[in-house]
Amino acid sequence: HLEYPNFLEERWYFEAVVDTYTREIANFEKWLQDKVDFRITISLTPPLIAMMKDSLLQERTLRHIEELIKLAEKEYDSAHSKLSPWEHTVSIHLSELRQSREIFLRYGKDLTNAYRRFQDLGFIEIITCGATHGYLPLMSAFPEAIRAQLGVAVNQYKEVFGRSPRGIWLSECAYIPGLDGFLKEFGINYFITDTDAL
Repeated sequence: HLEYPNFLEERWYFEAVVDTYTREIANFEKWLQDKVDFRITISLTPPLIAMMKDSLLQERTLRHIEELIKLAEKEYDSAHSKLSPWEHTVSIHLSELRQSREIFLRYGKDLTNAYRRFQDLGFIEIITCGATHGYLPLMSAFPEAIRAQLGVAVNQYKEVFGRSPRGIWLSECAYIPGLDGFLKEFGINYFITDTDAL
């Protein structure tokens, strides 16, 4: 929302960066340092990748992290001055926020750089999703819509990660017979669905 400096609907993304993505990347870095031979498959959807690469959201995410750090510092000062039993808890949270900021900045405020790094190292496999998280079974009467969902997703993936995706998380895990033909057309070798679909 270019017209507003702060918008509620963007907050879920900021919280995901702080509470999930930067912490996940911190774990990858720790495991790499400790020589842990890990393997993880991660779904990064096209809308999420677009948000990670958006310069406005990158700046707003950094501002959000900075504001959280300022708040945590105030909480720590308050807890410390009152000899509060929460001082240790606040200290841990403040440390995690600082680590999130450091990781966010290290990868140029674009977390796709971190995910690409660990995929290139062979530790993770990033799978895609439909371009707009479209529910593909509802598009079965419009094959061009299915192709658009898959084509845009695959093209974005190639541009960002320098290779084609091998797998896809089907939106809502929704599968219908014949969908695998479209996936094969776009070079997708496997998909994630649920047992009801099977």
